[in-house]
Amino acid sequence: MIRRVTPLLLAAALGACDDEPTPAAPTVPDDIFAVPGQVLPAATAEQRATFARGEAVAKRRFSPAEGLGPDFNVTFCAACHEKP
Repeated sequence: MIRRVTPLLLAAALGACDDEPTPAAPTVPDDIFAVPGQVLPAATAEQRATFARGEAVAKRRFSPAEGLGPDFNVTFCAACHEKP
């Protein structure tokens, strides 16, 4: 039985071999990473403006007159969210 299976396994193993090289892994651009709480280096002007507005809201201090909001726990978002 082993003598019958061995040639078949050899043929299958040789058939699985490929002469084409393995393609290289895609490269990842360096400008898609940023320190948490910082805008991405490759961000557009519109994205930077949106980031700045969000950061301003996160750092804004709220008053009891404005309603429950973040004042339920603390007076500003960045008190819990260390890096807005």
